[in-house]
Amino acid sequence: MKKLAKVDLFFTVVWVLILISGICFKFSAKLIGWPDFSDSAFVENRALEPKPNYQALPAKEWGRATERWYNDNFAWRYEIISCYKYLHFNWLKSPARNSVPGKEGWIFGRIDPADRAQPGAEEDFAGLYKWPEVEDYMGIIRMDKQTIADWVTLFEGRVAWAEAHGSRFLQVFTPMKIHVHSEKILPMIASHRRESFREDLREALKESPVCTNVFFMLESLQHEVSLGHEVYYKEDKHENAYGCYCIYRDLLGRMRDLWFPDLPDFPFYNSPVPADVLEGRAPGCWENEDRRLVISNPGTKVEDWRPLRISAKNVVYRRNPIFVRQPGTNRYVIICHDSFLRYPFASWHDQNAQFALPLGRGFDRVASMIFTRLNTEKMERYFTDVIPDVLIEQFSEGRLQLGVYGLDDTMRRAAAWGRGKNVDKPESQTNLMAMALIENVVSDMPKSIIKINLVDNNGKIIASSGVLPGVRRAVFFGTIPNANNLKVALVGGKAESISLKFRNPGP
Repeated sequence: MKKLAKVDLFFTVVWVLILISGICFKFSAKLIGWPDFSDSAFVENRALEPKPNYQALPAKEWGRATERWYNDNFAWRYEIISCYKYLHFNWLKSPARNSVPGKEGWIFGRIDPADRAQPGAEEDFAGLYKWPEVEDYMGIIRMDKQTIADWVTLFEGRVAWAEAHGSRFLQVFTPMKIHVHSEKILPMIASHRRESFREDLREALKESPVCTNVFFMLESLQHEVSLGHEVYYKEDKHENAYGCYCIYRDLLGRMRDLWFPDLPDFPFYNSPVPADVLEGRAPGCWENEDRRLVISNPGTKVEDWRPLRISAKNVVYRRNPIFVRQPGTNRYVIICHDSFLRYPFASWHDQNAQFALPLGRGFDRVASMIFTRLNTEKMERYFTDVIPDVLIEQFSEGRLQLGVYGLDDTMRRAAAWGRGKNVDKPESQTNLMAMALIENVVSDMPKSIIKINLVDNNGKIIASSGVLPGVRRAVFFGTIPNANNLKVALVGGKAESISLKFRNPGP
């Protein structure tokens, strides 16, 4: 018994020393600067938990707040986490939470089983650390037929809606890196390759009139890899500096093919970078020593943009919308995107860096709306004061299987209108679709909704909708019995001009 008591005492002393060592090391670091933990906070893509303000917290929160702070600030934290990841990835070749090891230190994402088990977790598969790369690569996730049909309807609706307003719409999908850098996958996963849910949607889009407006970046980035380039960070889900450049390059290429043949390229330089580009006197971009994309676009200015309520004072380029004015052709583009189109920028990591976009002189105004997904309400607001020449939405393929976002009756009616055919003599036909194009709509009361009624000779309302004031509003009424003696009446506002158009329903 005495021997057992000594063993218990030994382990008790060891564990107490381990527990208090972290506090002692932190205390000595503060007093004499050893050990030096000053760089630990900068290696994670988030802000670490600050020391709690106990005076501002209720007493019952002190324990939890202290625990959160200690979990982010204990001694040797970064070294312990690095050792843990190194053992798992390099020796055991096993997943650690949401990260799956690949060859040569490459990391891919998965849905962690612990997250999958939580109620509602299926709605957040594509969150910051829940990235279903491996599941998609292995064909585990599929989209049902209704989801696919809804996505196609949404894209068709957005294209028709934008065109009715005198604009253009482009949908861009960036792939998850497991499909681009498949040569970095371990054999145990590579042997289970199945079709991605992306292909379900692409097959359905082949028969759609808007197939060229929906742009998948997969093959382009795969081609870059076949040429020997790496286009993603091996330790992160984002594309790297060159991969980011490729996305902007191909955006320009798609817009050039569809609408603007005069769009110039924006050059990317490998070493050596021309002196005038390095000094900011000529356009171009390159990858710096920190593996970030540096962009030189002389004349670029970050400005306020009242139409979208963007302030130039928001210099935190990581999470705020930004409007830039640059020398170029009189064109205006709005890009709604996730972090993929800004994270690799040097200005994301260095707030003193000049912010610019690698879009060249084909546009003189660009609004970069980060972390924005479109819906009808946002589109109407973006088109209130100035009609953009192009509206672009980009997000990762990983979000496709979460379900359709932004599909409503307006987009469904717009999609039906886009599939329809113009008619020469609508008065002689029945079961037509109707659309009103209204210029310079103003309301009787500030910012109030104007009711748009489609009425017949007797004043009977055939169809109705509501719009906010704006320079141009397209109202899709859907299918109506006939087009005889119809007119548009505004309630609560007035307009400079109104035109009524009709189409036969399409297939």
